[in-house]
Amino acid sequence: MKILNTYISKLNIVLLVANITIIGAFFISNSKSKEDYKGLNYQTNTNEFIKKELGFSDEQYEKYLELNDKIMNGYKRNEEITCQNHYQFLLELAKDEPSLYKLDSISRASARIYAGHKTYTARHFLNIKSLCTPEQDKKLQQLIKEMLHIGACKSCVDSACVHKTDNVEIK
Repeated sequence: MKILNTYISKLNIVLLVANITIIGAFFISNSKSKEDYKGLNYQTNTNEFIKKELGFSDEQYEKYLELNDKIMNGYKRNEEITCQNHYQFLLELAKDEPSLYKLDSISRASARIYAGHKTYTARHFLNIKSLCTPEQDKKLQQLIKEMLHIGACKSCVDSACVHKTDNVEIK
């Protein structure tokens, strides 16, 4: 009986953490305003930033927006599937005897979605690159290099870390 109580206590802790995570995510997502900086949403800011920084012509910008819509639709589908998988994962964990096979299956699906997200990101940058003139391509390359520095590994104590941009020569 004591072993059963121990398992139930551990399961309760896992479910409590999962519930707190869901509630926290819900409050965070609802607390953020749909409108950001200067009344523009994030995507509008990004689109305008790309147009301004790369000096896109109106024709290039229209083509960019068209290609970007396709990518954003893919991101939205991935987000919906991620949400469904998260719900199914927690639902399975809430069962008296969760199926490890089903949990593993949901986890693998989540990994494929993550890989799909990275593929959409790569397509997004390749789409932008396909629209660029040689001068704009150089500006895009520089923007990507700057993004590498923004996401640099700052917390790693390994001085030879390959993820630190100080150790990487970006050509």
